[in-house]
Amino acid sequence: MSLRPEALKRWAENAQPHPCSLTWKRIAEQAQFSLVTVMRQKSKGAMDPQLVLEISRHWGHDPLAELGQFPGYEVLTQPPVQPTTMEALTQIPPELILGETHARLVEEPPAVQQIPDWGQFPYAFSSWISAMGPRDYNAAIRSVLGVSDSAVAKKITTPQFKVNETVDVCLGLDLNVRLALLILGHVTENEAGFEPDLRAKALKYSSGEELIAQIHHVERFMRRRLQISESVTEAFETLT
Repeated sequence: MSLRPEALKRWAENAQPHPCSLTWKRIAEQAQFSLVTVMRQKSKGAMDPQLVLEISRHWGHDPLAELGQFPGYEVLTQPPVQPTTMEALTQIPPELILGETHARLVEEPPAVQQIPDWGQFPYAFSSWISAMGPRDYNAAIRSVLGVSDSAVAKKITTPQFKVNETVDVCLGLDLNVRLALLILGHVTENEAGFEPDLRAKALKYSSGEELIAQIHHVERFMRRRLQISESVTEAFETLT
């Protein structure tokens, strides 16, 4: 769901501290977009919702509440749904979950390790969508976005979902849209409305069964990471 140029311009003018008429150049500057990009979107009649998020931040507004004013994005006006324990665990690197599990097995305190930012470890989005989406989530996403299998695979593994694509997919697959936007880096944890230290609490208070289940779930992603690492090592050794 892209935004109509006239709707976005009207919103941007009203979002100013003192509502006023704006040029597209000024809109681009506030969103930190190039004017060429903005004018290209305008000519196609389809504006990127990311513009709303960036301009909202520029003026200190709630980005998701502002975007929720546009047709198709009303879901963003609803109160935040906190991620489940399972969802939180999918956003913790497997090595940290293995470390927590090992510490419990040997009855020792786990090593203190910093959990990386949301979505900032290999296969973070894949781990979440494969746990929370339908069994054949690739086909489901392809149906929602109307793109090829290869395009879907690239979007998932990279990941490369734009704001409008993220919202469309979450509405189509009945997923937590705020969490998806957070994992994909479109909003911060605070902007998503989530409790602080949510993942740290999930790691600490999850049952042993929940930790083991998550380890099994991410096994294939761990295998891919190990295979890539081994391939890189082998290539380096060959070169040296």
